[in-house]
Amino acid sequence: MSARALLAIALGVLLALALAPLALRTSQAQQVKYRLSFVLSYLPRGFLWSVVINSTIFGTNYSNIINFYLSPGVYSYVIAYFNGSSGKYLSIRSGVINLNSNYTVFINVYRVDFTAAGLPEGAAYRVYINSTFLIEGTGNLSLWLPEGVYSYNASYYNSSFSQWVPLGHGV
Repeated sequence: MSARALLAIALGVLLALALAPLALRTSQAQQVKYRLSFVLSYLPRGFLWSVVINSTIFGTNYSNIINFYLSPGVYSYVIAYFNGSSGKYLSIRSGVINLNSNYTVFINVYRVDFTAAGLPEGAAYRVYINSTFLIEGTGNLSLWLPEGVYSYNASYYNSSFSQWVPLGHGV
């Protein structure tokens, strides 16, 4: 083998070695993932919630934290609370995130109490939040809702007429 051929091989090997870290860095850059966290300040025991990202349910949890590891990009999200007694989800927040670093969506949750006065003893009543049935019972009823503005209405079951009768509504 000539000296010229050996020199060409040596230069090729050196060039390949010099470019290898660049190829490795490029490959690693394409695999970057950022943590997208959704945190509820409080989640009552037994409550279930979900996060929908780009129209796909990515997380359902009984914990107050849901983490995702996603590539950089723009993501739409919807956070929904699940009510086991009604089997319905209540959308509580939505938004769009341009994910280019780790990001946390923090949601304060507050207790909301309902008391129906003047009902017959033991009469059951229901509370709807944003037109979604969330809770039914007698006496004092409590819900935990994330910060926000909600409409509500309540009705009670009148056994004489075998129907639900409106009690009140508001925001």
